[in-house]
Amino acid sequence: MTRALPTARPLPAFRPVPAGGGRGPADGSWGCRAAGRYLLPGAACAGAAVVLPGSVAVGHGPRVLLPYAAATVVIAAALALCLRRGPLRAPGGGQAGGALCTGWLLGFAVAGGDLLAVLLGAPRPARPFSSTALTVLTALALAVGPAALSARRFAARAAAQLGRSRGLEEFAAGVRPLFAAATAAFGLALAALLAAAHLLAAHLLAGRSVPAGVLAGAAALGLLLFLARLLAVHGFPGAGAAACAAACAAEAAALAVAGLHRLPAVEPRLRPVAEFLHDLGPGGVQAAACGSAALALAAGACRVLARASAHRAAAGAGPAGPPASPLPKELFT
Repeated sequence: MTRALPTARPLPAFRPVPAGGGRGPADGSWGCRAAGRYLLPGAACAGAAVVLPGSVAVGHGPRVLLPYAAATVVIAAALALCLRRGPLRAPGGGQAGGALCTGWLLGFAVAGGDLLAVLLGAPRPARPFSSTALTVLTALALAVGPAALSARRFAARAAAQLGRSRGLEEFAAGVRPLFAAATAAFGLALAALLAAAHLLAAHLLAGRSVPAGVLAGAAALGLLLFLARLLAVHGFPGAGAAACAAACAAEAAALAVAGLHRLPAVEPRLRPVAEFLHDLGPGGVQAAACGSAALALAAGACRVLARASAHRAAAGAGPAGPPASPLPKELFT
């Protein structure tokens, strides 16, 4: 039952703490250092997409993967720098296993398509990772900036809504449109980046544009990771980790079926599934796995992020900063 606050006892003045612990204004303004930090993953991916395909010799064995491993370490370090502070910082570091699931999902986006195609009977590619896959990964890495901006604006506006609400129902009704707007803003920014990656690949990679299925899979992956991080920032890391784990399981199952269907003992039973995966394509597999997980996560996030306690936790997630005014206990009961 909703408990409205007494009219004789108005809410005390609430000054929201910006995401990141009060370092900077709460209106979503962006400093040069912060903007530069969120451009680092995209810059690292862009450098890898330009340098690696032309410099790594075609060959076999683990030696050919060393440059890609070095690039992976650099990209992971840049991404960790973006997640350690600011609006994408999660209290307590997030859920155990979340980094492993994220690594799997990003790895499937880069190499899973070629691996799935080979298991389904396609010829082995000449290089470990295609240039189009690295271009898509660059678009996803550049989306870290819009994700941070959307998360920051959502936290600031939700905190303002918390300060002027007179009860839980009024607060929830005001926050749900803010969550939808933040998700839509990130989705539009991600779509623009993927469209730019498609055009760039068509002009610079000898006409090898990114297939539509791969673009759809990357868009679904980006939305899934954004929602999972937004929930972790507001104190619900388990939901995002579970959704990412479900997407990982679906992709792993697709790879397992593609590999097992070549065995004579199980080939007749798995042939229809293998044909379906072949028709769906690697991008379709990723779009189905990540898209279904993102839809389920969005439905849950719309419910849990409408709780006032989620935004009280987010306000104190960052490093020590100016203290906020105490919130009324009635708003969290």
